[in-house]
Amino acid sequence: MKKLLFIPLLFNLTLGGIELIPNRLTIDGLLWCNALFRYSQTLGWGKTGFEFQYRQATLGLTTNIIKNRAAMRLEYDFSKTALRDLFVNFKWEPGFTLRVGQFKLPLSFECETDERLLRFEEYTILYYYNVLKPTEPRDIGMMLLYQLSDSQKTNFRTIFGIINGTGPNTADNNNHKDFFGRVLIKPLPKIDLHLACRAYYGWTKLEAVPWLGLGAEFSYHRHPLTLNGEFALRRYENASCPTGTVQVTGVFPLFNPAVRLEIARWEDGKIQWRGMAGLNFPLLNENLIVLLGYQYQTLINSWQYQAVIIRLQAGF
Repeated sequence: MKKLLFIPLLFNLTLGGIELIPNRLTIDGLLWCNALFRYSQTLGWGKTGFEFQYRQATLGLTTNIIKNRAAMRLEYDFSKTALRDLFVNFKWEPGFTLRVGQFKLPLSFECETDERLLRFEEYTILYYYNVLKPTEPRDIGMMLLYQLSDSQKTNFRTIFGIINGTGPNTADNNNHKDFFGRVLIKPLPKIDLHLACRAYYGWTKLEAVPWLGLGAEFSYHRHPLTLNGEFALRRYENASCPTGTVQVTGVFPLFNPAVRLEIARWEDGKIQWRGMAGLNFPLLNENLIVLLGYQYQTLINSWQYQAVIIRLQAGF
């Protein structure tokens, strides 16, 4: 079972894949097929449902332009018929990397977790509800990373970027660019504990309305368990939205359990929370994973949602 990696895959751009041209061109893919049983209730009215879904169907190409110095990544999502990634990495010593193009911003440990290593049916509400940035985590722009990593010393990483701020496959909608930064440190060399903080500042809409996002997180690993926590604050149109999440994942010989709790207090004062649990069964050297998952979610005094999911994940 692979341990979740929180060092971004800046040059090891894929977790697996098939080499089409040795040391030059690699192809990889990922497919999620779901069977979903759900129950929702709004203001006392209940509704049940069952459906099959394909939540993800991606195919990617990675090419090494100059070995260990320059690489390019292209990824397309057939389930949404949309381009996901198209970027180039440039690396130079000591420890600097420049990324230019369309990519997922490494704003949190969760953003750095590849979908094939996700042990729940989906990411958190922080990821999907525009808490990390005004739109989804993917965007167009550039970022610079500096990383100091040594198993016997303190691990340090800092990231700074400038982007459009309007999401993937879109042009900017005002005359301003958005900025983000993140710092990660491993304070104790012999303890697998990482601490991180981030800031995002940008402008939304044609009127260029200011948007501020702040966050702090931790990740602690002691085999076979990993504990993650994150607190985020969104400030927009003179209103604040605090959110938080905590999760525990495990790695055992035959299965990998995971539990998570998420909570958000939206700008209108309403509170939304969600609990999730998953059992992952890796097969065929983890190229095939079966997930049995459950979630309960509610916007207090408004609606609630429950679901049981069976997901087949296939990747190469």
